[in-house]
Amino acid sequence: MRTEVYKKLQVHFHQHPLGFPETEEQVELKILQWIFNEEEAKMALNLTMMPETAAAIAQRLNQDFNELVSLLERMADKGQIFALDREGYRSYMLVPYAPGFWDFQVKKMDRDFAEISESYYAPQAKEMFSSSTPRIRVVAVEKPIPTVLRVYPFELASQIIRETKKIALTDCICRKKNK
Repeated sequence: MRTEVYKKLQVHFHQHPLGFPETEEQVELKILQWIFNEEEAKMALNLTMMPETAAAIAQRLNQDFNELVSLLERMADKGQIFALDREGYRSYMLVPYAPGFWDFQVKKMDRDFAEISESYYAPQAKEMFSSSTPRIRVVAVEKPIPTVLRVYPFELASQIIRETKKIALTDCICRKKNK
């Protein structure tokens, strides 16, 4: 498999403050090849970490709208990119490696990918935790934000879950990898 597009994609992801560093063993390229086929990698190179509608992407890339949406939806379903519905518009965006597209591979995790991921953990974590940009930060709004913390009895908590319209549940990617 050609690595040229994957090298470009590694550089593209590495521009994020959490990083996606290059390694001597090129483990990062194996990860990208496992997650993205060549067509998907080329599309990811044209996306940013800011949400953008398919119409805007199609216009910018001068591509057929329907074909583009089909590809973006497949990529979102595979956890390669993030699809976001806001104010009646669907937007697409890249997410960093971790937390991000690595976490979305929980359904596909197998022994080979677990081993590749494990070998990339140390260099990626070193990069992420040594970044001058904090992963999480507090932004002072200078006014109180009211909060209510409640601990619900089982009966009420189970009723809330039964009546909710949407709920998400997934395996923990780290536990699955370690297993």
